[in-house]
Parts: sequence; structure tokens; C-alpha cells
Amino acid sequence: MIRTTLLPLTMSMIVATTLATPAASGQQAVQSQQAGQSLRGGHSAEAQWLNTLPADLPIVVRVGGMQQATNNLVTMMRAMSPNLAEQLGSQIQAAVSEFTRSLGAGQGEAAALVLIDVVSPDEFGNQIELEGANLQITPRAIAVFQTQDYRGALASIAGQQNLQLEQRDGYEVVTTGNGERIFAVQKQGFAAVTQYEDLIKKVSTAPEQNLGQTLSDEMKSHFLDGDLGIYVDLASINKAYADQGEQLRGFLRQQVDQIREENPETAQQIRTAYQQVFKAAENAQCMAANASFAEKGLSVSGKLVMQEDYAPIRQIAEQGDDPADELGKLPRGSAYYSFNMLDPETLEWSMIPSGNQLEVDFPEIAKVLDSPEFDQAKEQFRKAGLMRSSASLGLGESRQGICVIDAENAPALIEAVRSSVEAIKGRDFSLIKDLSIETEAQKHEGYTFDKITATYDFDAFTQEVEEQTEGVKNQVQQNIDNENINQNIDLALSDRPIDREEAVAALRRIVGQSTTLWVGTDGSKALSVLAENWEDAQSQIDAYLANDQGIGETESFQKVRAELPDRVRSLTMVDVQTGFRQILGELRQATEEKNLRAPKQTPERPTMIGMAVVAEPDGLRFKSFMPSEVGPVIEKGIVPLVEKQLQQRQNQGQ
Repeated sequence: MIRTTLLPLTMSMIVATTLATPAASGQQAVQSQQAGQSLRGGHSAEAQWLNTLPADLPIVVRVGGMQQATNNLVTMMRAMSPNLAEQLGSQIQAAVSEFTRSLGAGQGEAAALVLIDVVSPDEFGNQIELEGANLQITPRAIAVFQTQDYRGALASIAGQQNLQLEQRDGYEVVTTGNGERIFAVQKQGFAAVTQYEDLIKKVSTAPEQNLGQTLSDEMKSHFLDGDLGIYVDLASINKAYADQGEQLRGFLRQQVDQIREENPETAQQIRTAYQQVFKAAENAQCMAANASFAEKGLSVSGKLVMQEDYAPIRQIAEQGDDPADELGKLPRGSAYYSFNMLDPETLEWSMIPSGNQLEVDFPEIAKVLDSPEFDQAKEQFRKAGLMRSSASLGLGESRQGICVIDAENAPALIEAVRSSVEAIKGRDFSLIKDLSIETEAQKHEGYTFDKITATYDFDAFTQEVEEQTEGVKNQVQQNIDNENINQNIDLALSDRPIDREEAVAALRRIVGQSTTLWVGTDGSKALSVLAENWEDAQSQIDAYLANDQGIGETESFQKVRAELPDRVRSLTMVDVQTGFRQILGELRQATEEKNLRAPKQTPERPTMIGMAVVAEPDGLRFKSFMPSEVGPVIEKGIVPLVEKQLQQRQNQGQ
């Protein structure tokens, strides 16, 4: 269980570090040039075949040369895990080589494979079957591959040497060895094969508008680059499934209404979540992405295109981006590092439900939002202006973190934090027993810090959770007209009863009795430091100000950062090695199992993975990178520990 920090205390810090979205890079001309170069390169055959596909295909998945992609994958496996590569690498390569040979790709050649998912809405109900607790989905797809021997490939797929082709209007029908029929067509050196006749008709005739016309050069590049590629027409899916989407909305509304009577807080959370998902889906146009395997690691990049009139993306794109240099100055020893940009003027405050909407479900939150202190906090937050936030956070037993915010008006941001705390103080929240703020509690290196402390009431919190769990169970059982199922639910819960005293003790060990934030400014920057005491807070501040102990000085950070865009709107870096050890520390605290530690052979140096997002006027461009050095952490640390734990449980079961 990952410890939850006291984010409600600093509303402005939350927004600055978690709600920011990427901004424009101003490199579209360069991207367009790179896209053109990509299309003129090794993907000309695949790009040409896009001109024969209808433009309304919802999902297209590409393997850019099966044999080459496999070789690249095995190369990456060798760098990440030599043992795994030795065990499986040659087998994978041999299997793929035999498969491509059977498709008529030729000795040593790699077939370009495209899977086109074209599930139609009117068959949606037939595509999903529930068997017990398992959800089974039967996809409808067409396999498209490059071949030098069309008949030989069909014979291999059909399992018949003496292939009999039935000619129809522009395509062929083949009966397989077990009596099933498959439909195929050959076009420009590619073969398309499917089990569905309506789908082969769709690709066998010349489309009025083809996929090559629909995709921009930039999106083609994202789709055709790398070893794997995917293109998703989100707008067509949203339109095609409009009726199903509305049915889903109605179903969710009905479920929320039923839950509200017993558990209003959960109902509100579900309602907010699905509303946000539907809003994003309605404004999404398409997405293209690719993955590349290499000795240095795994790269994934792509772009999500939004509707032209989607104001939030356009507004943040206009604000620009940043090199995120401040992130590398943050002290080492944390698992999570993030950079974000935020302009309060782009926040949709209207999305926050009004007090009237929340009065029944969340009376205390409604009082906070309707309070003059909260109104004052919003106004002060706006005055803070554009912010660049760099934050680090330790996981598990490492109860520390630091957030550096470069704001246009840092003192206004501190005032917003103070007003937020005053708005929350005295409210009846089950988890927070007491909330206090001591202004100007400490001064250090030109900064003046407030001390904000939250004391927890885990007894009240666990009691509320227990009551909510019972309420949800009763609500579920009321809607199930099956006595056996209801008895099984009671039996399952009785076998795993919630021991409130044990839960309270575990929470105290993990979280502690309280959480303290030190929030201050030197007039130009704002610092927020999570620490148990001032000495620990001062140590983090000094490490940041020294500018010679930052995570950016490590080899892993530099390697990953070099693979990501130079200027970003959002940048996330995770130290897998440190996070693994810190989470184990938290588990030791929760379970009091002192031997729960990383194996001795686990690498000790920071091992980062990273993801960056850049906002452009028409959408979000993203890239992530996982270096090969992550492999030994998994192979020598995580896997042996998991195997050990499973073996211990198996021995206990015997």
C-alpha cells in the first residue's frame, strides 16, 4: 500500500503538480520534415498500402517487419535480461521465422503485418459473453501481410495443400481443413485475410476516401515508425458507438443513484470520474503511436489529436513549454519526480460542483467550497500567475518530498495555501482529526516557512470505511435475486473480516500520527517540503539549494532525459530501484515482517524511466523511455522476491 500524503492541505500545490497538462513545443515544422523523411524511407510499401484502405477503419495495428521487429526485441531482451534472452530468444526468432516463411515472405525477409479491427456496433452484443466471472471478447479483424506467394500463404493458413479458391466479386473464398471459410484478397503485393465476408468486401473495393488521405504526414510517421504501430480513429468510434455510449451513461447514472442512498461519497466519485472520461472521449479525434525495441531500451511515442475547438488544449499550447531544468536539481533518494506547468487562468473552476450540488452528498466539502476563505484562495491562486512546478516524493517508508514552484507571484501562492487551510480547518472529515497552521514558523536561506500539520483519526476513518463496505455489500445483495450468490458474498466477507484494530495499527505504522508540510517563499519561488520535523525539512532544502546533489547528476537520469523532448509541458521520472526498496520498507512497516527486503543482488544505483508530454494546438504529443538497466532490477530484485513470497505462501498452505 502506497502512503497517501496530505494533499488536501495545499490546494494550490495540488493543482500545480497534478493538474497541469503539456504545452506546445513550437517544433511542428521540424516534425513535418521528419515525417516526410520517414515516409520516404523504409515504410514506402506500407504507406502506399494505406491508400487502398477505407478511411473509416477504427483501429489499425502494424508490425513493421515481423522478423526485424523480433530481432530488435531479442536484442533488447539480451540487454535487459541475458538469462531470459538465452532461454527464449532463439525460440522466438525461430517461431517467427517459420511463421513468416509460411506466409510466403521469402527466406530471411520480414512480412509487414497489419491488423485492422473493425468491430461493428450492431454486433457489439454478440461480441461479449459472460462466463462466470470471465469476460470474453471475440475480435473481428483482418490480417494484412506482405507476401511473394499469395496462394502458398492461403494454403498454409487454410491447412490444405491442394487449395481450391472460389472466385467472387473481387475476392476469394477458401474452405479450411475443418470446414470453416476464410475470405482473402491480394493487392499491391499484400494479402488480406479474414473470417468475415463483409470485412473483405470493405477492403477489396476502392474506397471513396482512403486512410492514406485521412492521416497527416505527422500521424503517418507516428504510426509507421518503430517496430510496432497503432492508429485509432477515436472520432469514428465515438460516433459509431454513440447509442451504446448513451446506454452506458444511463446505466452508470442508474448505478450511481442506487449507491448514493448507502454511500454518497463513493457515488459522487464515480459520477465525477465517468463524466470526465466521457468529456475527454467526445473531444478526441484520433491517436497514433509506435514502440521501438533496441539495445538501449524501449521507446514509446505518439500523439493524441483533439477537436480544433477544444479550448483547453489550445490555451495551454499558447502558454509555451519549458526545458524542466529545475527537476534535475531536486535531491536524490526519492522514487518519483515530476515537472508540470500551470496557468490558473486556464482552470475550469466551473467544473467544481457548487455547494448546492454537494449539500446532500458532501455537506462538509460544500461548506469548504462555499466559504469566503475558499473564494479568497481561488483569487489569490489566480494572482500567482503561470507556474512551473518541480516535485519529488519518496514512497513507502520515505516520508519526504519537496516541491519547487517558480511562479509569477510566489507570495500570492503562499496566501492561497493559507486561505485553503483556513477553509478546511474545523470541518468534520473523518480522517483529519486536527488541522493547524503556524505562519512564519521557520526562516532559512532567505525563505520564510509556514508549518502546516494534520493529525489523523484512524479509528473514525476505519469505522467509516467499515460502514461503507457493509453498505455497498447490502446494496449489491439487494440487486441480486440469487440466494446462493448472496450467501457466497457473506461467506467470502466472513472469511476475510476487517480487523479494525489491526488496520488502525498498520495505518499508524505507515502514515504516522500526523503529516507536516513546510510551505514558504523567498519572494520569487515557493517551496513545499514534506518532512516529519524541521531538521529533515532543512536537510532537503539544503540539498536542493546546494545544486550539486540533484537527481539530474546521475547517469540514469541523464540517459533517460536525453531520449525525451527537450522542452515539455509535463515530465515524469520514476526511479524504479529506489521505489522498489521504499515500497518494501512500507510493507515491512505494515506487516512487521523484518525480512522483507530487496535481494542482495538488486542493483543499488538509481534506475529511471521517464515520460514527457508536449501540448500542441491540435493535441498532445507524448514519449516515454525505459532503459535496459531496468531489466536487472526486475530480474534480480522484483522477480526473486515475488518467487520467494509465493513459495512461502505455498509452504504455509501445505
